[in-house]
Amino acid sequence: MIKSMVSFKRHKYRAVFIDLYLVPGVKRLVVHSEWLPPVLRTAESYIVTDRELMYISKLKNLRYLQLAGLPGIITGSFLSVIAKECPKLSQLHLAYLGLTAHCIYIGQLCQAFSHFTHLQDLRLEHAYLSIDSIFCKAAQRCTSLQRLCVVSKNGSIDSGAVIDFVSKLPSLVVLQLFTDATQYLCKKLQKSLKERFESCRPALSVSIWPLFDQDTAHVMNTIPTKHLEELTIFSSKVAQRPHKRL
Repeated sequence: MIKSMVSFKRHKYRAVFIDLYLVPGVKRLVVHSEWLPPVLRTAESYIVTDRELMYISKLKNLRYLQLAGLPGIITGSFLSVIAKECPKLSQLHLAYLGLTAHCIYIGQLCQAFSHFTHLQDLRLEHAYLSIDSIFCKAAQRCTSLQRLCVVSKNGSIDSGAVIDFVSKLPSLVVLQLFTDATQYLCKKLQKSLKERFESCRPALSVSIWPLFDQDTAHVMNTIPTKHLEELTIFSSKVAQRPHKRL
């Protein structure tokens, strides 16, 4: 029987990726080092490069992809290939790919957005991410997007670009931005979004707050449990017991 979920941690990645075509039925794929910042990375995590991740495009039935703690990523060129070759992908979680101090793959991700025809959930975690007009305009092309979460130490927000992004993407129901933006900017932006969309999009859930503020934990406690567990909190379902059938 072909397994529907595969997880790779600190194994001989290259051989594993080359053999991915043998398991075309895989729907969930998790690839990450056991060490995420600020913990020192292992030598094995540097083995995974853009070239290895290209092999993920062989998984035509892939629906969920989580990549994290892979500093060997140089360009992110694999993202467009996966977007084109994995049309069923609906959930994409990326955390700390490439150098920590610079999100080197963001340009490639922006180019890939228009090819993610069924992407519904996107979670990005990386330092110095800019939620600016370039990112927002590119993300608008991902017309199926329903939930977006960005967690970024020293990250920034362009309020005008975010408002335009939400207005151009009627499918969006969850927006979570935890960056280094000031509490004043976060409150003002969240208020503006609420005033503009509350009447026409009552289901829209918005959480915008400084990542390291003393009240961040309280803000997260106000997030609906479903979104908190599936999107906000970085986690993997691998090796967890399946839910019992009623």
